[in-house]
Formats: sequence, C-alpha cells, structure tokens
Amino acid sequence: MTYCVGLFLREGLVLVSDTRTSAGVDNIAVYNKMHVFERPGERVIVAMTSGNLAVTQHVMSLIEDGLEDPETHRTETIYTVPSILKAAQLIGAAIRQVHEYDGEALREQHVHFDISVILAGQVQGGPMKLIHIYSAGNFIQATADTPFMQIGETKYGKPILDRSATFETSLNDGIKLCLISMDATIRSNLTVGMPIDVLVYRRDSLQVSYRQRLRDQDPYYGMLRERWGEALRAAYRAIPSPDWPVYSASTMRRRWDDPPLSPEEIVAMRRHPPTAENRRAGDPPNAPGIERRGQGQGQGQGQVPAPATAEDRVPDPSLGAGADGEAADMATGLAAAQPAYTGPDRRGSRASDRQSGQEARAGREARSRPDQRDEVQRPGPKGEPTSS
Repeated sequence: MTYCVGLFLREGLVLVSDTRTSAGVDNIAVYNKMHVFERPGERVIVAMTSGNLAVTQHVMSLIEDGLEDPETHRTETIYTVPSILKAAQLIGAAIRQVHEYDGEALREQHVHFDISVILAGQVQGGPMKLIHIYSAGNFIQATADTPFMQIGETKYGKPILDRSATFETSLNDGIKLCLISMDATIRSNLTVGMPIDVLVYRRDSLQVSYRQRLRDQDPYYGMLRERWGEALRAAYRAIPSPDWPVYSASTMRRRWDDPPLSPEEIVAMRRHPPTAENRRAGDPPNAPGIERRGQGQGQGQGQVPAPATAEDRVPDPSLGAGADGEAADMATGLAAAQPAYTGPDRRGSRASDRQSGQEARAGREARSRPDQRDEVQRPGPKGEPTSS
C-alpha cells in the first residue's frame, strides 16, 4: 500500500508521497510514486500513484508514449496536452485502456484492478489544479473549501489535515502538515514507509520550487517526529480527567440501561464512608465500599450504606474486579446469605428412585399391548389349571 497527500494552497502546491511497496510481509521494496513531468517555463505536471504497481506503471508509460485524442485524432502525451484538465482526461483514458487490456486477465487471477492518481500542476496559460483521478477514469478537483487530496492509506493522516489545513496555509506550514500526516500514517501502518518524497510548487512559477527525498536520518523529519509525539503526550496530560465516580463499586454495577446519576446521587456516593460491612479486610482504609445506592440507613452526610444483599448485581470481573475482587466478595456474600437446605438427603435414594421408575415404565408398556394380559390360574373341571 502507499500514502500520498497533496495540498492546494493560495501560494501553490505541496505534494508528499512515501516509497514503500509490498506484496506480503516478505516482499517489500522501494518504488518511486511521484512522477514529475516538467518543462521549465511551460509546464509542471506531477502524478502521484497508488494501487496495483503493475497497473500504475502501465498507465504512466502510456501517458508518456501518447494516446490518440478522440476529438483531434492526434496523439497526445503528458508533455503536449494544453491544460491540466486535458492531462486528467489523458490519464483517465489510459486507465480505461489498461483495464480493457488487462482487466479480464486480472479477474481470472483474482487480482483487483486498483489505481488512484493525484494529478497536480500547471500548464502555461492555464490555472493551477489539484485533481484526484479514480480507477474508473473519472476525477474530482480540490477547491478552497477542501484544499487537500489523499490516496492510499488515508485514514491515519486525515485528522490533522481536517483540523489544520486551509487554503490560506503557507507553503512551509503545508510541508509541516503533510509530514505530520505522513508520520502518523507510518506510525500506524507497516505498508507505508520511508523514504519520503517532497515537492513544492509555487503558483504561476512554471517550475519546481523545491524537491527532496527524506530518509530515516533526515534531521528535520526526526525532530518533527519527536516533537510531535511529545506535544501529543503533553496535550493528553494537560486535559483534565472526567470528574466521574469511576472507583465506586456501585458505579461498577451499573448497567447500560440504568438511568443516569443525578448530581445529588453522585455527591451522596462520594460521601459514603467505608465500613466493616462493605469493605474487604485487605483494602486500604480509604477504599470505597460496596454501597447500595438509595437504600442506606439515615440521610445526609452521615448516611450509612447498606451491606450487599442478593438483590444487588454482581459486578462483571472484566470491568476491573478480579477473582479476588468485588465479584468474588459479592459471590461469597450471596452464598453465605442463602438459607441452608434442611430437607432430606436425596443423594442416597437416587438408585431406588431410578429402579422404581423403571418398574413403573415396564408396567405401563405391558398394559398398553392388547395381545398380552395378566394370566390368572383357576382350577379346571378335573382340578387342572386353566387360563382365562
């Protein structure tokens, strides 16, 4: 996979791409994904590609070799198109031609036809543009309201752009934003990696203003990565934690469908003192007990929480109470609260019950068969027994 990002700013363009390609964890290589077509003073066109490497390379080769324009019937290349819009149409036509040529073979091999292109630049006499071209050959353009485009692994580096990128952002700040966005993606996705290609174009200059490949040892990128990580951790620590009674056992027993706590209930829960009835022997003196909200004895600050009973829910151990935590204590307390069974011991009579059941079942089966009756022996005329 890859990650490419482009900023469309009032001052110009900022384009950043990674160079990692992968076909599995054991097949990782470095390929250039930022293709620059420049004739200083006439045109600067940059295409950043993402997707199937074979497809993207085929498309880039076609736009350099040229395709026939259906309107003029002339062969147009990326160096002869009269505008960035025509360049986008040329790349779209090349994508469709590659799909027509390779699409069926790719489907037979269960390979997805995947390509995305960020096209940026300016041709003499025309406006500067930033365009996102899809795998169907259609495209959209960046505007002052949405001044950036992304392709590849976009989700990791998008939040910083959503929060900070504007059309009025300066070129230097744009470089910083794109590098932070790239660092977030590299940090979270192994398919995106160094080196990083950076290109800056100043509006109407018709030549590349700055281009560099950043490697792991680059001092600025190393400083940016370290300071951005420190700033995030500092911001996290500076934000106040929520003022919620998360350490109360009553809160742990709350279900998703319980009504929300009122401010008065929260205050009352905090004022419940731990007692010998609701606190484990091994707990520290200030540990919260197992309170039953709203069922304590007394009112106000001196309210004494009632001990746990069978009506209380046992807290889920996955919420923080281990085998020796509140869940185990509650289970032990509920077991102790159960009245002892005083009936007869049935364990010794199971065999006799089983035998009686078998005899009764045999009798029912015998009575259900009409051709078999109970025989009664009676004396015959001469004293011989007969059956009836």
